[in-house]
Amino acid sequence: MKLQRMLDNGKWVEEDRTEQFITSALALNPDAISVLESGREVKWSKDYWFAKIRVSRQVARTIAAEEWTLCDCGDIVKSSLVMNASRGTSCPDCYDAMSN
Repeated sequence: MKLQRMLDNGKWVEEDRTEQFITSALALNPDAISVLESGREVKWSKDYWFAKIRVSRQVARTIAAEEWTLCDCGDIVKSSLVMNASRGTSCPDCYDAMSN
């Protein structure tokens, strides 16, 4: 999922730190991914009026076909990549650490 982040001047910029911003948005709104997929903006911080993210307009059409999951390791991955470890769900990168 490619995101855009609102700057304090109201302009939108492409954002590469997708997982960080989605994790922050999910902490405020458990339905943040659904809201983003519907094309709306979500807050990622309650501290600033401009702390908003949205799905990049360039890839918005492809997002609807993908499902994303917040794993117990804290990462957000495509649902097809979620792995079950002994300490909960994990992304492929965290599987070894979550299996101990």
